[in-house]
Amino acid sequence: MYLSWESIQANAISFAKRWEDATSEEAQAQSFTIDFLRVFGVDDPEKIGNFEYKVSLDDGHVGYIDYFWKN
Repeated sequence: MYLSWESIQANAISFAKRWEDATSEEAQAQSFTIDFLRVFGVDDPEKIGNFEYKVSLDDGHVGYIDYFWKN
């Protein structure tokens, strides 16, 4: 879906206002990511990426990133 720059700006302002008082990154990570992607017109993030994507760290341990966009 293509969004005009004006739509993206309006969505970004709404997003910033909605999340300005967020307090728990861990508890709200998926909701935050979903709302952030909607700024750009992504309505179904699971079609284009993965939540809690497993990554290998330099020290040999495994970590997770909140969201990985496959494209």
